[in-house]
Amino acid sequence: MKKLILIISLLILSISWAQVTPQAEIDAQGYSMSTLEKAKFNVDASGNVTVQILLTDSLGNFIRASNPLPVTSLTTAPTDGYTAIGDGRKVVASAATAEALATTTACKRVDITAEFNNTGVIVVGGSTVVADLATRRGVPLYAGSTYTVLIEDLADVYIDATVSTDGVTYTYYE
Repeated sequence: MKKLILIISLLILSISWAQVTPQAEIDAQGYSMSTLEKAKFNVDASGNVTVQILLTDSLGNFIRASNPLPVTSLTTAPTDGYTAIGDGRKVVASAATAEALATTTACKRVDITAEFNNTGVIVVGGSTVVADLATRRGVPLYAGSTYTVLIEDLADVYIDATVSTDGVTYTYYE
């Protein structure tokens, strides 16, 4: 079983270059065990720290261009980036009535924040969301609280409120 060794340095601000010995060895199952190796870190005049992380293979050879990690397959990295950003505001007209956050709007993620001047509780969920404490369904948000939902359409996110005219602001990412 191949192992990668990650060297983790401790920050010592009183010197600019130092040799330290803490190191964690991580195997394929994510278990770690202690070993000793040397690592370098640099602290510049502004207090910024640069850490040199040294990787070795299971034989102790440093990983570099002349000794690369073995690659058995390549996959396309996921594209987590967003191509657009939008925002909005939604007020619940009548408490105890679930309302869609917005009309059909494509997105990947939405951050929903209960307005700071709310006097009740907003609850976020699907079309069956209920804010009333006795039968509550969904995620409750108190004034100023934020909840993030990874979803493809804003119309699939619903809110309800315990007080009419309480609302949320939201930012969505495409």
